Amino acid sequence: MKNIISDFKKFAFKGNVFDMAIGVVIGAAFSKIVSSFVADIITPLISLITKEGTPIKDKFLVLGNTKGQVFETAQAAAEAGFPTMNYGIFFQNVIDFFIIAISVYIAVRLINRSKERLEHAIQMVKEREMKEEEAQAAQEPPPPPTTKECPYCTSEISIRASRCPNCTSILTEEKQE
Repeated sequence: MKNIISDFKKFAFKGNVFDMAIGVVIGAAFSKIVSSFVADIITPLISLITKEGTPIKDKFLVLGNTKGQVFETAQAAAEAGFPTMNYGIFFQNVIDFFIIAISVYIAVRLINRSKERLEHAIQMVKEREMKEEEAQAAQEPPPPPTTKECPYCTSEISIRASRCPNCTSILTEEKQE
């Protein structure tokens, strides 16, 4: 659980454009489903648990002096000219947000893990190819030499040279003394 919270913090504050774009797309796609889930399943259960007869979304607070008037709905208070603080709708939207955020986080986490596995697999293939190339190179005999050392000036010269281009010595099979 601690790992998930730590990963979520990294995700939420990383600011990666790709991750955020995925979040927007997934959030938009699931918005209606999540809103319905919260409005039709979660908040009625919370109302049942708290033994409140009024659904959470209908909770409100009338601001100002109502002079003893009681309003059944926020709309009735607004029609009477009183401002209302509709904290029930806000609470429902907060629940919507957290469900969408967790869904997006899980999707991005799955995508990132898939990318890591793919990168690991590519690296393993590259390493295997390098080992195969090294093994093949070790099995092949080395190519014949194309240069030799001048016996007089120790410069590197072509193996077919009969005279050293550096010291102009005439080269024979064996050094003459």
